[in-house]
Amino acid sequence: MPAYVFVDVEITDDAAQTEYRERSVEVIQSYGGRIMARGDVVDSTAGELTSRRRMLALEFPTLEQARAWRDLRQASQEQTEVREIRNRMGNVISISIVEGENN
Repeated sequence: MPAYVFVDVEITDDAAQTEYRERSVEVIQSYGGRIMARGDVVDSTAGELTSRRRMLALEFPTLEQARAWRDLRQASQEQTEVREIRNRMGNVISISIVEGENN
């Protein structure tokens, strides 16, 4: 059963965000994931946006693979470096994992 990950990040460092965007794809793929969507939040029902926010939507084949990516289980040095870049680029507001359904 697939699992979907939604990451909400407040961007504070554009240079780090650009580097993360370039390097994160390989890390996501190494855990079996793929990027479904990513971009600036342009509209929200939760109120006015007061900072630059980006959302990332990922799909993983299983819940376990999604959790392994989130927790960087058995991470390589490169994967750890990419996580550090993500932490520099801004503030992670939330990471939500939703188990999908097979219809």
